[in-house]
Amino acid sequence: MTTPVDFESLPPSVQRAVHHYMIEDGDRHDFARELRFIVGEMTAADMKSRCWNAPDNDMREDYPDWDSYHADYCASQNPIDYIDHLAEMWPVILCEREGISDGWHRLHWYLRNGLETIPTIDLVEAARGTTTK
Repeated sequence: MTTPVDFESLPPSVQRAVHHYMIEDGDRHDFARELRFIVGEMTAADMKSRCWNAPDNDMREDYPDWDSYHADYCASQNPIDYIDHLAEMWPVILCEREGISDGWHRLHWYLRNGLETIPTIDLVEAARGTTTK
């Protein structure tokens, strides 16, 4: 496992992704003090499997497989709405219960455009050294 790093050590584009998730989408203003981060990547096949097989995956109720879900998601989203995120290749934020906790639109855009390697970031509680759920 890669050693977790503090927020200030992250590349600027990854900082923007984490900040967006923690502050703009959430309300966790102390995240830089409370969390450490593991920057990584995952193959497209492993990412699809991770998301499809996640314990709290509710997409299996409506779709027979990942490809059906992905096609429907892509048909309903306009990737130009997220061009700032995509130009910098923001990572998807990993989560054990749902596969990923943030970056679904990025993931689908990356897959639709043929990326074989998906940028990821995992959040680790600083005090306990365990990944967040």
